[in-house]
Amino acid sequence: MVPENLPAQVQETANQIVTTAGAVTPYQKALALQAWFQAGTYDITVKTGTDANALVTFLNNRRGFCEQFAATMALMARLEGIPARVDVGFTPGTKIANSDSYLVTTADAHAWPELYFPGAGWLRFEPTPRADGQTSDPAYADAVVGPQPVSSGGGVPNDAIVKPQIPSGRAVGGTAGGKTAGHGLSLSKVSVGWLIAALVVLIGLLISPAVRFATRRRRWTAADTEAARAHAAWDELGDDMRDLGLDWRGDSDTPRRAAATLVASRRLAFDVPAQQALSRLTRAEELARYAARPDELRWVDQDPRTDEKTVRQALFTSVSRTRRLRARIAPPSTSRIASSAFGWVADGLHGARVSLATRLRRPFDGREG
Repeated sequence: MVPENLPAQVQETANQIVTTAGAVTPYQKALALQAWFQAGTYDITVKTGTDANALVTFLNNRRGFCEQFAATMALMARLEGIPARVDVGFTPGTKIANSDSYLVTTADAHAWPELYFPGAGWLRFEPTPRADGQTSDPAYADAVVGPQPVSSGGGVPNDAIVKPQIPSGRAVGGTAGGKTAGHGLSLSKVSVGWLIAALVVLIGLLISPAVRFATRRRRWTAADTEAARAHAAWDELGDDMRDLGLDWRGDSDTPRRAAATLVASRRLAFDVPAQQALSRLTRAEELARYAARPDELRWVDQDPRTDEKTVRQALFTSVSRTRRLRARIAPPSTSRIASSAFGWVADGLHGARVSLATRLRRPFDGREG
């Protein structure tokens, strides 16, 4: 899909670029477009604009900033029949002296196009001609497509077509700013610290979902009274909110105020069953907290576990796919559980040390061992 009333010069320029380069395949066309844009000038002082005249001016001058280069290349790629999109992130930033850290600020924001190729997925390209070392061509895009000799029949001979290697399998990604570390990565260049950090992250990704599942199962297994079931549902709702990165005040506010805050966020705006389920959960938690004899409570036609599941499904539907994926693969609530477990272990070790020290001192205090 491309904008309506697009200036004819955009299509004409794209066709001229791929024809001059002799590009035949979609991949060769992508390389030709990237090379054409890289011959321009990176300049963040140019005036911005969103109309057709601004686009034509940019094509004539090839002078601008990353958003203009990325968006225009993506547009031309679509005109040449290649699915394309623009991604936004950051360049690596500035290395902090005497450390392995980098300083990344909003000044390091960057945009780049990604083009789709069957069998390879979405591949990043780098059309922005920056000379500050903050960007570089991905290894698979560091190739040149030159003019191809034309056969007497008017076609392009098979043996004259340059065929750069496209990585198979999934798309090759760079850093957030689109910088790739050279054309290959040898193990000797990777510090032991980074390997350990990567191993820790991998273990965390494997363990976190299991911890979240075990926590949910333990809560409901241990909930042997109606009040305990209300507390379990309320705690589960809180962890679901944290996993989705949503503001949760159920630990500091009253149940009614916490629920009102959630309703005000409009996350459940069009889900009446979820709103009703939240209302029942709130009432159950209030009774479990403040009733004179909470252990004697008996619900009538109410299942806190089912209600919490209804609210959870509505919350998951209300957020982006990225948040849902993070909530399932790396739920933030597990970090709070791990912290509590670490504190419990630390307290236990401290108590054991104190007990051992006391036992060791007893013979010297004149008491029996």
